[in-house]
Amino acid sequence: MEKLTKYIRHITGLAPVFHPVQKEALKNLPLFMRKGFCFYEGELAGRVILFIYPKDKEIPPPKQLQVQVEKIEELYGKNAVLVLEHVEPYMRNQLIQKRMAFAVPDEQLYIPWMFIALDERKRMKLTQVETFYPATQALLIYHLWKQPLNGLNLKEIAVHLDYTAMTVTRAVRELEAANVCTTHGGRQKIVEFEGENREVWQRAKPYMKNPVQKELKAMSTGYAVKWTVAGINALAAYTNLDSGYDNTFAVKKEEYKKQEQTTIAAEPGEATVQLWNYDPAVLAKDRIADPFSVYLCLKDHEDERVQIAIEEMMEGVL
Repeated sequence: MEKLTKYIRHITGLAPVFHPVQKEALKNLPLFMRKGFCFYEGELAGRVILFIYPKDKEIPPPKQLQVQVEKIEELYGKNAVLVLEHVEPYMRNQLIQKRMAFAVPDEQLYIPWMFIALDERKRMKLTQVETFYPATQALLIYHLWKQPLNGLNLKEIAVHLDYTAMTVTRAVRELEAANVCTTHGGRQKIVEFEGENREVWQRAKPYMKNPVQKELKAMSTGYAVKWTVAGINALAAYTNLDSGYDNTFAVKKEEYKKQEQTTIAAEPGEATVQLWNYDPAVLAKDRIADPFSVYLCLKDHEDERVQIAIEEMMEGVL
C-alpha cells in the first residue's frame, strides 16, 4: 500500500491515507473472500473507498473477479478498487470494458465512478513523441474535418484514408500516447476520440507541424485544376480576407513526382506549388485545403491581417 500511496500522490497530487480494515467489519463477507483478499480503507478526494488486492498471484478470470468484487461492494457498503501488482493486456482491457476500478502502482489508475483514468505507460510514451508522423496528423484532421472516426475499427479507418492497416495502427498508437484517443476491443480495436473537437485539437496541436516539405514556383499548368487550393487562397475561402494575387496549390509530394514537371520555372511564375507530406486532396472539401492544415501552414505568417483571419477561421470550425 505504501507503493500505491506514492504512485497516487505522484500522478494526482492527492495524499491518500490507508488503514487495514478490522476483521469485525468483514464479518458479512464469505470466508473464501476474507481469505482471498487483503482489505484497506482509504480516503481519496474526500471519498472513503475500499481497496482490495488478491493474496494469490493467480487472480480469477475477469468475469469471476467482477462477481466477487461486486459482492464485496454490496456486503461492505462501499465502492472497491482492485489493487494489482501486474496485469496482462487482455485482463486490463477486460477490466476497463467491465468498468471495474483498479490500480497498478507505477502503471495505471482507473476509477470510472470518480472520472479518474490515468495511464503511466502512456505518459511515459508521450515523452517520446515530439511531433506526429504525417499519417497520424492526416488521420486526426480527417476526424476533425471530413468525418468523425469514433466507433470505427482500424481496418475501416484505413479504407477511409487509403492507408495500410499497419500505418493506421502506428498512427493510433501515437494519438493514444498523446491522450487524444483511446482504443478498446479485441483484435478489431475500436477508436474513440476523447472530448469535443476543440478539446481534441488543443491536446493534439503541440504535436502537429506544417505539412509543406517544399515550395516550387510554377508557370501556368494544366495540372493545377486537379490540385488542392491552399495558402492564402484557402484562408480567404474560409474568411473575409482578400486573397490578393496569391495563387497557391497543394499536392502530395509523391503524387507530384508522377506528373510532368516541364512547366516548373526557376524564376517566380504565376503559381506556387506546395508539396505536402500527406495528401491534401483526401482532407479537402470542394478542392480547398482543410482549415487545420491551412492553420499549420500560415500560423507563423508575419502579416497581421493573416493572423486575424486565421483566428476567425479556427473559431468558425471548432
